[in-house]
Amino acid sequence: MYTGSSPKQSGLNSSEWTNYKEKTLSAFKRGHIRILFGNKAISVGIDNEYLNYIINFAMPESLEAYYQQAGRAGRNGQDSHCYLIFSDDKPRITRQWLDGELQEMPKRWDDLGTIGYFHKSNFPGREEDESGAFRIFLDIVNGTPEDDGRVVVWQRDDRTEKYISYWVMLGVVEDYEVTGFGKNTKYWIKRHPIIEEFLKIKDKTELEEHLVKSLHAYLARYRPISRKDVESGIRARGDETLSKQLIGYLIDFLYDEIVYQRRQAVRTMVEFCNQADTSSSKLRERIRAYFDRSEKFSDYLDAMTDSMPNYRDVEKVIKLIKGYNDVEHLYWETRRLLDERYRADWAAVNLYSVLYREPKVSLKSLQDLNEIVGSLGAGSGTNASTARSFLIGYLSDISKLDKIYGQDIALNILSQFIKELYRSHGAKYLALIKDLAISKGDRAFLSLSIATQQMKEIADVARYSHVA
Repeated sequence: MYTGSSPKQSGLNSSEWTNYKEKTLSAFKRGHIRILFGNKAISVGIDNEYLNYIINFAMPESLEAYYQQAGRAGRNGQDSHCYLIFSDDKPRITRQWLDGELQEMPKRWDDLGTIGYFHKSNFPGREEDESGAFRIFLDIVNGTPEDDGRVVVWQRDDRTEKYISYWVMLGVVEDYEVTGFGKNTKYWIKRHPIIEEFLKIKDKTELEEHLVKSLHAYLARYRPISRKDVESGIRARGDETLSKQLIGYLIDFLYDEIVYQRRQAVRTMVEFCNQADTSSSKLRERIRAYFDRSEKFSDYLDAMTDSMPNYRDVEKVIKLIKGYNDVEHLYWETRRLLDERYRADWAAVNLYSVLYREPKVSLKSLQDLNEIVGSLGAGSGTNASTARSFLIGYLSDISKLDKIYGQDIALNILSQFIKELYRSHGAKYLALIKDLAISKGDRAFLSLSIATQQMKEIADVARYSHVA
């Protein structure tokens, strides 16, 4: 067997386990050991050109992890086989957790239960992380420097290093070194020179500039955001000190963006496992679509990365679709992008590919629509005019599905989408109907469907009032 740390049942200490692993790996590579059991540690940097079979006893947390693990076999070009055993005993609860309806996965013993357990360990809660990170901050700034100028921070719990990394992101910590093990772990912290200078002269001018700049640089790695928006977001938190404003803003970002990414990666993996056609050729096709660049779509999707969402870019991609194979590839390619971070334009392309593949509206499609609309709203950096044009163009292009399928299906999709917008946002988006690039009769039908819904609401209110 091969794992990162010694299993409790082995009875070996750390050095003995390291020695055991080295001997085991050497024998495995020479072919003296034919079967090796292990955890994720086995998928990193282990090459055995004679390896022909990989069996995943549980679903990895992402397609990247699965690809890495499956890629251990067939290194010499030989015929090889990869198997994945997948368990999801409670699909409805899985969907609720992935959609954010459940913040914490209930205790369960299948693959999703394991993933939910580790997710909770990594993200215990905003308040817990904020208070824990601030305690570490006090240890860092109040610590007395050693002879080499570094301060020592003792490990408080198993999240201490995580919290130190937050202060690295914010520019408080320049570097650190770890010594010791378990409760005796010490972190040798090198504070940033600007922090050292502030602690001496207490001048906030350069300090604030440095900290906000560091936070902005970190956030910009994930999504386009202006320095002004970062400053406004920090001030809006209302905490009494700059340090609390900064760590609160960062942790909110981590929970809004990174937690989203982790759940999206799990969602993609669950969808991959639940596909009806699990033939080897189809599995390979999906994995290639997820990872490989396409000559047709990738450049256009990449061009969206650092710009504000606008529908012209989405329309360029949609116009390139020529048949089901294109849509299948586009679906998995945009899944990869959305696993990394959310963008309304990528999500719009992905939703269009869903409707193209299966021309009916599911609960997930309505949720996707609401997320697109929400991400184009206030605070997104997209102005109201651009957001409006985006929705008009997108809803208008859905009508083109009729030409693809040779039947009137788009109007039903549009009707359900407009009703969902009305249900979620009231009358805010009803004015879009008159500007959609559809026939006059179709616009009248959509208006009538909303009017019917409104009349039903009025009738319900009247009936309930009468009963009261």
